[in-house]
Amino acid sequence: SLESQEESIRAFCINKNILILDFFVDKSSGKNFNRPQFQKAVNYLKESKGEIDLFLTKRIDRFTRNTKEGLEFIDKIKTFGTEVNFVDDWLDDSGSSQGQMVQTIKMAVATYERQVINERCRLGERVALRGGRYCKTPPKGYYMGELSNGKACIEPSKDAPLIKALFEDYATGQYAQSELIKKYKHKGLTLSKSALSRMLDNVSYMGFIDLKKHNIEPYTLIKGLHIPIISESTFYKAQEVKNGKNRMV
Repeated sequence: SLESQEESIRAFCINKNILILDFFVDKSSGKNFNRPQFQKAVNYLKESKGEIDLFLTKRIDRFTRNTKEGLEFIDKIKTFGTEVNFVDDWLDDSGSSQGQMVQTIKMAVATYERQVINERCRLGERVALRGGRYCKTPPKGYYMGELSNGKACIEPSKDAPLIKALFEDYATGQYAQSELIKKYKHKGLTLSKSALSRMLDNVSYMGFIDLKKHNIEPYTLIKGLHIPIISESTFYKAQEVKNGKNRMV
């Protein structure tokens, strides 16, 4: 937890006779440096150039999981006259050639671990999708819930009735997409033209998963485990209208 990490850092600083001037806490992942508090900390070091000796983080993988960017930011922080070091990966000689080599190796290990985790997640997603369980980012009108076995799967959200009504309106052939965007914006459903177009083509709404879309063989439609928002007939009627085959106006 963030609290236990802070306690560990404070205890470490007491043992090392390090005076803490400020604390910056980010809840974001260490996969990149686009983290508000990290950027605030760097600006603090820049404004206090030559006055701060140490930038201390709990672990290297909390600082970064990208070796190239990590080394670049360490070099940047050093230009402010500040050493970068880590509680759990402390190096007494972090500024030496050997110390820099050790830091680089540990960053490379953190990068490798992140890549392995990402690969496992992608494999898990592919297995889930092939089995009919949609566990990727939910389409509008769904949220990430879970099945009776506790595994993640999309479920209809509070916007589902609006999505259903929108499809049914469009399937009549009496509305242009721009008209539906205006109509449903007043009902609380905000859509861009491109988002609406993608929505009308999304088979998830009728309870299916397009394996081809996710680059999973065999490239086919399969019945999903999630609850459909619209019927198959409504979806295909909407497709006919979208393709200009059944437009009344």
